[in-house]
Amino acid sequence: MLGYIIVVGPDVPKVGTDANPRLVGLKVGDSGFNRSNITATAGETVTFIISNVGKATHEFEVGPAAGVAANQVDQITVVTTGPIPAGHVTTLTYSFPAAGGTYAYASHAGADDAAGLKGTITLR
Repeated sequence: MLGYIIVVGPDVPKVGTDANPRLVGLKVGDSGFNRSNITATAGETVTFIISNVGKATHEFEVGPAAGVAANQVDQITVVTTGPIPAGHVTTLTYSFPAAGGTYAYASHAGADDAAGLKGTITLR
C-alpha cells in the first residue's frame, strides 16, 4: 500500500524547486481529469501524483501545449508516465522553464483523445 500526504498552509513554500518540488494531486478517470486547469510558476518544479480512478488504462502526459496535443513525447520537453493501469497511482516530476509558455496535460491512451482527457497549465 502506498499513499501521499500533500501539506497545505501558510508555512508551505508556494513554488516548488528541483530539491523540493511542489506536489499536485490529480485523478484521471474514464471521463476525464478531476481538474481542467492547474496553475504553476514559470521556472517551478512540480511533482504530479496521478491516481487512475477509472476502469480503463490511462496515462499522464505534460509539456508545451502543441506537443501534448500532437502526442509528441520526447521525454525531454513532452514527458509521459506511460500506461497507468486502473486503480494505480504514479508520479511524474516536471520542471517548467523560466521563459514561460503555454503548457498542457492529457491522456492519449486508448479512446482518451475522443473522450477529451486533457487540461491546461497556466504559468504565472
